[in-house]
This record gives sequence, C-alpha cells and structure tokens, in this order.
Amino acid sequence: MKARKRTKAGESGRKRGRARNGEGGVYRRGEVWYARWTDADGIVHARSTGESDEGAARRRLAEFVAPFRAGRRAEVLRQLAERVREVEDERPPLRVDALAETMLADPRAARWAPGSARTARARLRAFAAWMARERPRRELLRETTAEDAAAFLGVVRARASGKTADDYQTLLAQAWRWYAGAADNPWAATPRARRRGLERRPLSREELGRLLDAATARGPDWRRLLLLGLYTGLRLGDVTALDWARVDLAGGWINLRTSKTGARVRVPIAPPLAEEMRRTPTAQRFGPVLPDVAGRRHLERPLEAIWREAGVDAWERGESGRRVSVAGYHALRHTYVSLCADAGVPLAVVQAIVGHSGESMTRRYYHAGDAALRSAAAALPDVRAPGSARASAPKKASPATMTGLEDMTVDELRALARAVRAALQARRGP
Repeated sequence: MKARKRTKAGESGRKRGRARNGEGGVYRRGEVWYARWTDADGIVHARSTGESDEGAARRRLAEFVAPFRAGRRAEVLRQLAERVREVEDERPPLRVDALAETMLADPRAARWAPGSARTARARLRAFAAWMARERPRRELLRETTAEDAAAFLGVVRARASGKTADDYQTLLAQAWRWYAGAADNPWAATPRARRRGLERRPLSREELGRLLDAATARGPDWRRLLLLGLYTGLRLGDVTALDWARVDLAGGWINLRTSKTGARVRVPIAPPLAEEMRRTPTAQRFGPVLPDVAGRRHLERPLEAIWREAGVDAWERGESGRRVSVAGYHALRHTYVSLCADAGVPLAVVQAIVGHSGESMTRRYYHAGDAALRSAAAALPDVRAPGSARASAPKKASPATMTGLEDMTVDELRALARAVRAALQARRGP
C-alpha cells in the first residue's frame, strides 16, 4: 500500500513538474529527487539527480537540460533565418540608390500626374544622395532609422518651406510602406513641423500695368507670357509649354491637360487675350505659342528682372527667415481667380477652369477686393430705428446706393456696368 501511494505521488509530481514549464521538472521518489524533461524532438528523459534536497535537484535539472536548451535555441534561430530568407525571396530588400526608379516604375504610381512624378523622382534621388554622403554604410531602405529620417528632414527644412518638408516626409513614408513593410516606419515617427507660411496675394491693376510695360520692353513673348497667366490662370509650366494646337481662337477656347495634376481644363479666352493672340499671323500659328520662351529651363531670373524693373516687390521673409515669393508669377493665378469671383463667376465654374480638385482649394486662391467688400457693406439694412423694418423695407444695393465707386478700378466698373445692363434687360423682358 505504501509503495502504491509513493507511485501515485511520483506521478503527480511528474505532472506538476512538466506543467511548471515546457521543458521538465523534478519529482521525489523515496529520499532521492529525479529530473524529467522533454527535448526538442519530443523525447522524454528521466534521470536521478542523486540529491535529497529539492533546490539542489533543480540545479542538477538545469545542468541536464542545458545542452537541449542550446539545441532548441539553435533550432529556433535556424527556423527564423529560413523564414527571413523566404520573405526576402518574396520581397527582396530594396537599395536606397534604386528607390527612385523602382517607385516610379511601380504600377501603383501610374496614376500620378507627370509633374508629380518628376517631383517625386527628384526628391527620392535627393534622399539617396544624402544617404550615400551621410550614411554610406546603410545601403538598404529598411536600414533607415528614425534618427536618419529626422536628420534628413532637418536639412530639407533648413533649405525649403515647411510644406515642402512635409511633402518629402509623406513621399518617403509611402515608399517605406511599399517596400520596407509597415512596422516601425521611421518617417511616420518623425513629427511634422510645418510652419504657417506666407500667403500669396493678387496683383493690383497698377502693378499689372507696370509689369506689362517692363515685359513689353523685353519682348512680345514676355508680354504675352504675363497676359496668358493673368487671363487664363494657368501655371508657368503650362503657359510656356502651350502649343497652338491647343488653342481654338475661333471658338475662344484653350484645351489642355495640366502638367502638375494631369487635370483636363477648358479655359475660355478672354477678349483682351484673344486680341493679343490674333496679332500672330494665321500662317505662323503652329508650334509653341511663345517660341522665344518655350524650351527655356530657367525663367526665374528674367522674371525676377521684370518684377524688379516694374518696382513690384514679390518677396517676403517667413518665420524661418527664408525669402518666399508672395507676388511672383504664380500670383497671376490668384489674381485670375479673384477677378472671376469678384465679377460674379461661381466658384465651381472657376474651379473647373483652373483645374482645382476641390472648391476649398479655389477658395484659398480667392482674395476679396475692396470694391466687393464695400458692396457687401452697402447691401446691409439699417436696423437702428425700432419698427422701421415694417415701415419701409431695406433698399437693394444698386449703383446709386453703393459707396466707394470712385475707388473702383476700370475692370470693376465695367463688371458693374455689365451687371446693370443685364438687370435692365431682365426687367424689359425679351
């Protein structure tokens, strides 16, 4: 009976020992403690420790299983190495110097507009050049650390605007997700530090007049370059690349796909611009619209010279101390949107003309002029006298009741005259 009880106690001890950890335990049989463990192949081993003390028996167990634990660790490492090789065979590690061409050739980048693709290629190559110069030992994209990302973005922020640095960060974070996996993205870990930038402003009529005089002195194509930017709202790159095949003077349209976003736009040709473009003889209306300007890669210096000769200060210093263009050539696009909106053109129509992706972007380009603001103030009713609202309804805004007519520009007065004529025609009827 006593032997049977000891046997049952030994079995329960073995069970408790094996349950304590996945490798084994100790149990007592008589006055001696035994060790029992399972190796990596699933074979159960039992051996006497020769000890009567449980603590000493556990130390002997550790000695017994040490070789098996080492073999298990080696096996685990071997399996991990095989898994890594399998993953690398499916997705080979990408070198930093091959990032630009690989990403631009990826089918997922096929929807990018040509201008966006060119910008992305230049930025990825700039990152690869920085890594080769500053981190030459890190040749693979997945070896980039959060410290590397922060250092590179710090260099970008010192040379460019906060928005440009954020665009770099967005592009490189996307590259990491595509080719290095989603874990521990160093670009996502770097905080964004976009500063509130300076906003571009529209050009006044006086500034436009001086700019046209300075551009005319430089040549007819430079004058037409400014007029195209003012009366179409097209970006500089689209204006310089404009071909006569895209211009329908008879119908009064310019049809093209913008280089930056790839949006198709249909721009109506304003009468002043049509008159200017008709000065080109019909026999010469082929090829570039601006042959003296098309093909020139760097237009910043001649345009800065025109702005300087016209006495228009296009630059201001932002919070970082960098000079930012607030009234340069791109300000003509802001001027176009503002003039259209002030003339009563719905923002949705302006959005379609300039090729913005949403009306919110068009609103950023609209800057209300003084005449439009005065018109809004003149349209407000007088509510000072109690009960006067019933006695007499507030008068509608009209040219006779609007204030500030003497401060309106010629274009604003013409727009107002057109609105008055349209109102009179509506009252007279067909």
